[in-house]
Amino acid sequence: MNNKEFKGNLDSLPASLFIDKNKKSDDYENFFLVLGVVFNDLKGLMMFDMLIKESYRKPEEGEVSSHTGEYGGARIQINKFLIGVINEFLEFLKSNEGTMKTLEFQLLLKNLSPEHRKRWTDLVDVAMKKNTSDSEILKTLVNIRNNVAFHYYQSGKVLRKGFIDVFNNQKDDKPQYKKPYFSVGETMESTRFYYSDASVEAYTRSVLTKEQVESISNIVDDMNSTITALMTAYITSLKNKIKVNNKPKKKKR
Repeated sequence: MNNKEFKGNLDSLPASLFIDKNKKSDDYENFFLVLGVVFNDLKGLMMFDMLIKESYRKPEEGEVSSHTGEYGGARIQINKFLIGVINEFLEFLKSNEGTMKTLEFQLLLKNLSPEHRKRWTDLVDVAMKKNTSDSEILKTLVNIRNNVAFHYYQSGKVLRKGFIDVFNNQKDDKPQYKKPYFSVGETMESTRFYYSDASVEAYTRSVLTKEQVESISNIVDDMNSTITALMTAYITSLKNKIKVNNKPKKKKR
């Protein structure tokens, strides 16, 4: 039995502070509800990656084994879903441009540190395609999301090309890519189709430049840092509403 527990300081606020049920909708309230989901999705993928690296032996260079295939395949899977989350987050920012221009949001943004404000601005700039490079990376993210992260119904052609590049054209000379490996066992744990993971990785590598890989890494760092800061400022603003409402009123003379 594993006694390891997740950490965190449990807290709560009245539900009415997050969502006013008497309103049909509220873009500001909805924005931060979704932003919390984005953070949780990002955290989940990063935790999964960390658990793999901390719980399992890192394969030796050139090692060909079911362990190597499972280890590498799981991390390929994390990366493709991470790209999907990034793409959806940037689309979310784009569709909420009006909300981010409201006085309420701008006042909240002012409570962030200069570094966090800059990082947030950088993310918004990418979402709004302020630079040519931003347009290119967004296009690439959409392609990866649509072709290998989600939408299995349209993955066949690109994965076929990835498979041929790896196993027929030998574009990668790593030993584990010399043959289409797989493991078929009596349980899900002992079964994996490593050649499918290799096809995903080959396609992803074919559409991403070195600069774009670096940009994606920076975007993940910025998302982690700024969403945490923004959500913290938001929670603080909700707590301040309680203080204002509970403040004793002055008696009239």
